[in-house]
Amino acid sequence: MIPNNIDVVITHEPPIMILDQSSGIHWGNAPLRNRILEAKPRYHLFGHAHNGYGILKQDGIVFSNAALLDDMNRLVRKPRLFMF
Repeated sequence: MIPNNIDVVITHEPPIMILDQSSGIHWGNAPLRNRILEAKPRYHLFGHAHNGYGILKQDGIVFSNAALLDDMNRLVRKPRLFMF
């Protein structure tokens, strides 16, 4: 239930095939990807796929996997700050 005309979407899961790989598995959600690409928020922030950490700009959307832990649940990354 992601509305249109929204700037930021925060989910636990990533969209499928966008910063969603961890331990050789794509953990993303296909319906989520479809809705995000349809709604076109400025930012989609998520985690869940630990090795997918990073930022990607695609179709005018900034995708950010902010997973701070590795697959052994050790803190290995620093948080990011987005200025809106």
